[in-house]
Amino acid sequence: MAQYDNQLDRIASALERTPETPFLQTTLGQVALLLLGALLGYVLSRHVRKAVKRWEIEQSEQAELRQRARQRQLLTSLLGDEIALRWNGLIAKDFRELFEECSKAQGQARTESWEALCRTRFQKQDLFVFVECARNLSLTTVFDDNAVVSHLIYVHLVAGDFVDGCETFRSEYNKPKRDSSRKADHWFQEHCERLAKKFEELDRTVLAVYARIENEYVSYVREGGFTEAGDYDVDQMRRKISEIAKKRLPERAVADPV
Repeated sequence: MAQYDNQLDRIASALERTPETPFLQTTLGQVALLLLGALLGYVLSRHVRKAVKRWEIEQSEQAELRQRARQRQLLTSLLGDEIALRWNGLIAKDFRELFEECSKAQGQARTESWEALCRTRFQKQDLFVFVECARNLSLTTVFDDNAVVSHLIYVHLVAGDFVDGCETFRSEYNKPKRDSSRKADHWFQEHCERLAKKFEELDRTVLAVYARIENEYVSYVREGGFTEAGDYDVDQMRRKISEIAKKRLPERAVADPV
């Protein structure tokens, strides 16, 4: 029995003198460590790539939104100017007065009103921004309001009908051998009334566009400082333009004749 105890003591002493090798220092441990590092690197790089991709997409979307907002502001300002300054302030004002006169005038005065209507020229191209929007619908994609796009196209179509009606009226009235009978006068009066209704439809649709963009257009006018920018001395500005023109293209010295 004592012999076995001595052997056990020797084995225990040998184990104490030869400590067990740590797992990570073994070949299997090193391989496992490499595999774990590779796995962690793959997972980390994948998350980083996803984060970078999300950031790039967000930056691209924000840039697109900013560009879209700038384009919408530009188109809104152009439409607003065309409606407020050109259409309502000039074209529509003249036609409203003409059709009002045509509806009230009698006898010679009515004939004069028809002649005035013939002399008044209007073309679709006079509404340049509307025409460009109708020709290139991609310009209108900056509007989130589909009603704006619909009204823009409808203005273009109604303007075409109105122009054709005016041309027909002018062509018939200016014929060299125009019939001056009461029947002819009745035709001109009826045609003039139809033109007045078509104009009202056109005017109403143009104003419908303005109603949709009014808030943004008003903000554009206020923030743009156009009121202050338009307050300047015209004669002084002409002198400045002349001076800079001379600097841009100075007059050549003329040699004295020998």
